[in-house]
Amino acid sequence: ADTVYPPPRPSPAEISSASFGGPGSMATPRNSNTGESIEAISSPLAMTSPSSEQQMDIAYETLIPTLPIHKLPRGGVSIQTQACGFVQFGIPPETIKDSMKLGLEVPSVYIVPVDRFCREMGPALGVNLAEFEFPAYFNFFIQRRKCTLVVDSVDAERNIRRVFSETLLGPAQFRVPEKKSAEESGVQEHSPASVNALGIKKYEEEDFSPDFPRDAIPDFYKELQHFRIMPNGQELVLETLLKFRHFESAPDSDFRDTLGSPPQLPPFSGALKNGSKSNDGADNSTRNEGANDTSTSHTIANRASKVKKAASKSLTYNQIRWIGDVAKIYPSDAPPDQIAANKTKRVEIFKMPSGTDYILHDIDENNTIVGKVRF
Repeated sequence: ADTVYPPPRPSPAEISSASFGGPGSMATPRNSNTGESIEAISSPLAMTSPSSEQQMDIAYETLIPTLPIHKLPRGGVSIQTQACGFVQFGIPPETIKDSMKLGLEVPSVYIVPVDRFCREMGPALGVNLAEFEFPAYFNFFIQRRKCTLVVDSVDAERNIRRVFSETLLGPAQFRVPEKKSAEESGVQEHSPASVNALGIKKYEEEDFSPDFPRDAIPDFYKELQHFRIMPNGQELVLETLLKFRHFESAPDSDFRDTLGSPPQLPPFSGALKNGSKSNDGADNSTRNEGANDTSTSHTIANRASKVKKAASKSLTYNQIRWIGDVAKIYPSDAPPDQIAANKTKRVEIFKMPSGTDYILHDIDENNTIVGKVRF
């Protein structure tokens, strides 16, 4: 067998060159037995900086506080925001009593559930979750402000308008002229006694016996109009009490770019203390801190690790803004020019594809998210 001799012992210069590299070169660690190169492990300071989207996800998960949720005894939840006060999801009957009893402000913003009737609640296993009338009356007559309803579709708004118009303003036939076909119009020279000169019904013929004195029949048009006139002389309309906001699908990236964003993360480089520089232009304080301080890079790495661990049970910021339909709610006193310029406080509510999962962002005048909650 061939005799295997140990490799010659390297000189001190070779050891120095192999361990630390020559001037201006990086060290290349090698296996002491085989002499093969070993892939170096990057230090925290040499870590690749996360992309802009990753930075936003990390900031969203670690820098933004979660808003507290107040569960209401009759159902629904109430959330306090800096931008628009309390926002409530679900409107069961007598819900304003819950807020009063808990010492909370009665909200002016309500999210109407996609399923507006629940068959699993209440003594009769049936509860209307869109009882918006008394919240609307309370906000208008007591708080002197409008009530905002966030609805999921045009059809939902249409149904709410139909119901509230009748309860607030009276039956439509005593408010709106009858629609006649082209053949009917002009055929009758004289309108029946039950219809006034505007073509609006004063009463229904079938509600009164034929022998009932016609001069004793009330004029419902005049009576209802009397109650619709407010002290300032203007006629009450539905928009006096309610305004609607819809969930919108983000049409393109430009729309998403106007949404509120997380606060910026701190810079990824370590702070410079001494400000002195070596002969090759590098800052000496940075070199020293690399051995003794984890710097901001370690903090970012830890935050990124937390985001990955939470990914299975929570959504990232970029997932939310790309897959969620969003409704923007502004304060009642927000100037139109500031709204157009995206320079006013607001609440952004995201409805997830399931239709039962919502995420709320409380946003300041700098377009920064200052609070979040999922419900």
